[in-house]
Amino acid sequence: MNTPDDDEIDEDELAEELAGEIPDFKISPEEHARLKNKLFTSDFGRLKRFDERYLVCGSGSNGDAATRRDTAYDILDSRDDATAFKLEDFGFTGEDMDLWWRGFDILCGRATKIAVVIEDFHGGYASEMAYLWRDEYRARTWLVTRIYDDEATMREQYDDPMARSCSIAFAREGRVFEWDDPSAFREAVERIP
Repeated sequence: MNTPDDDEIDEDELAEELAGEIPDFKISPEEHARLKNKLFTSDFGRLKRFDERYLVCGSGSNGDAATRRDTAYDILDSRDDATAFKLEDFGFTGEDMDLWWRGFDILCGRATKIAVVIEDFHGGYASEMAYLWRDEYRARTWLVTRIYDDEATMREQYDDPMARSCSIAFAREGRVFEWDDPSAFREAVERIP
């Protein structure tokens, strides 16, 4: 991450964000404390110091997909007066599913742009994309989507009607940049404003 001069955290602002609610989603006082401990870091405080804040999410916790997501992170983080961040930067993992949605919501709120790297719909991407279609996030979200050579592989990799519907809706708004070869991935990411 780039380093701004001032990385203080505004405790009142963080408390206000933590108090916000996702409809029909409540957390216990213990979960609230855990969430605050994850977010109450110098990285969280410094996010607002940048003009552009890219939340990078999507495919890849390991392997080639993870390497490409890290590449997207590096490309966006290297822009002038910009920083990139991931949920993992704040300690959110698969073991934190009880806090994940609230953390995701707060970090989406901090992002000026949300970049979703997609190579398949095997995972929680359908839910993420549906969530990002909400009015407050849709205009900030871009998908970087892998296209496969043959129709059978496309069906196999993207066999989720909800995620496919969301992807089509983002594409209609010009928010999908496709790539079909790893060498074209960088160019697709660079198209994100």
